[in-house]
Amino acid sequence: EESGPTTTTAGVGSASAAGATTPFSGYGFDAAALQSYVLRYCQAPGGGLRDKPGKPPDFYHTCYALSGVAVAQMCGASGEDTEGRLPEVDPVFNLRVEKVQAMKKYFEVRPLDFA
Repeated sequence: EESGPTTTTAGVGSASAAGATTPFSGYGFDAAALQSYVLRYCQAPGGGLRDKPGKPPDFYHTCYALSGVAVAQMCGASGEDTEGRLPEVDPVFNLRVEKVQAMKKYFEVRPLDFA
């Protein structure tokens, strides 16, 4: 039997269940269910996140599970309590949004020369 979550489920998206329209609406996943699954079943008692119950945690699954929770939280964002929320993540680059903005700004003034 798997142990319960080691962190809180505060911030698990409630707005998506209320039918809020977000940039991620219609992408075919339930934001609240994804967060709940990761927080309830993917946490290892000693830390880290795993692919699924019964598997050991590793850096790869910790990174991508946290990224999935961050994107799911963005789906349900509409002013609800922000306690326990992760920073916004760009789903294409899997980096924090402000880091992607800085990267784009950096390369706008430094065009790549492939000659």
